[in-house]
Amino acid sequence: MALKIRHRVVLISAVVLFLGIGANTLVNSIVFMRDYSKALQSKAFVIARTLRSQLDRLLRLKIPLEDLVGFDEQCRELVERHREISYAMVVDLDGRVLFHNDPSQQGLTVSDPAAVRETGNSGETFRTAYVNGEKCYDFTLPVYDAGGEHVGAIRIGLPVRFVSQKVGRMVMYSVLIAGLSLTAGMVSLVVLLKLSVTRPLDRLLTAIDEIRRKGIASSRLIDIDADDEIGQLAAAFNSMTEELKEAQDALIRKEKLAVLGQIAGSVGHELRNPLGVISNAVYYLKATLPDADETTRDYLDIIKDEVANSERIVSDLLNFARTRRPKPGPVDVRDLLQEGLKRCTIPEGVALEQELPEGLPPVWVDRAQIVQVVENLFRNAVDAMPAGGSIRIEAETAGETVKLRITDTGEGIGPDEMERLFQPLYTTKTKGLGLGLTIVKNLTEANGGRIEVESTPGKGTAFTLWLPRGGTTP
Repeated sequence: MALKIRHRVVLISAVVLFLGIGANTLVNSIVFMRDYSKALQSKAFVIARTLRSQLDRLLRLKIPLEDLVGFDEQCRELVERHREISYAMVVDLDGRVLFHNDPSQQGLTVSDPAAVRETGNSGETFRTAYVNGEKCYDFTLPVYDAGGEHVGAIRIGLPVRFVSQKVGRMVMYSVLIAGLSLTAGMVSLVVLLKLSVTRPLDRLLTAIDEIRRKGIASSRLIDIDADDEIGQLAAAFNSMTEELKEAQDALIRKEKLAVLGQIAGSVGHELRNPLGVISNAVYYLKATLPDADETTRDYLDIIKDEVANSERIVSDLLNFARTRRPKPGPVDVRDLLQEGLKRCTIPEGVALEQELPEGLPPVWVDRAQIVQVVENLFRNAVDAMPAGGSIRIEAETAGETVKLRITDTGEGIGPDEMERLFQPLYTTKTKGLGLGLTIVKNLTEANGGRIEVESTPGKGTAFTLWLPRGGTTP
């Protein structure tokens, strides 16, 4: 029986639509597989570079690669954090494993020595290899010592099955969407495909390609307001991007703090004794030369002041390297603030304003540590007002805490500086190491308190401390 024209139109439209959707699904799958593979390659290289940068920091200390200890733990943490990575290792020029996420692999020769040496000329390489019977994408980066000599390589493996599984899910989602769209009709299908599939995938693929071309630092979140599979894919992509950024920042920060702590402790101890000798020598010279000329006295005063500045820097180094456990007790707020002020030199051009109400309860803190906190905040306020100004000190009860606020009328802090204000070694001053506010934050939190900062460039800055109440003033 001959079909009616409308049936033919419907049938022909359905066939054309089916073929079109099928072709579109196939093309999208191929493009996704290509771009997703590239994105994973980019991600693997970023992870490998992060691991290498961590290794480079240790090698810059002129420690031979084979003498490093504990780097296998970094490899193991990397593999645990990134489930798609199957192995991470460091090999020497003979292909022997020096560090591996799997301790049983350490000491084995798993790489072709010629291939490892070749990375010194070719740089980063990517190839397919079989490792423990599994086909993997192998990413290899050369490692150089402090003198620039090629000493080994970093290898990271990504199982091929991981890419296949992702592509398989992508194909499944595309077929499912195509089937649902086909039943809804040609017009509805075209509109639905454009709004819910093609456009989001294009955005996702664009973001993946951007990561491949510019790196993870330039990536941005994809805003797809959808609860379907593509929305889940976009959410997974956003989550993966954020996790990768956080992992990269955490690795760099962890290594930076670890090395800084070791250096700070040793340098601090090495400098404290010579500074004490210089200080005693200045004291002796001033005592034995009471009739020295004005120039000599001026130079002795300069030496004394610079030694005092250096001793504060050494104290900051030692306090940063080893923060002792607090020994809290009841401390009167007024005494706390006055003791902090006594340790600072307030210039004549700086006015002090205090608003301390009667009946303030004591705070339950380590007296010495919180005195150091307020001392550092007072010094910061003075340094922010080279031309003079005023420091306002306020205190009040706030629930189970006592709120202390120290405000200056100085230069203020810009938005970019605010983000890095409490980071170690960050400073805008010509003197100091940038550890003062880091120590303030660490000591405040160690005593169960918290600190916040507000600032307006050109008008001033306010630091607010919340310290726990407790006990009675002795």
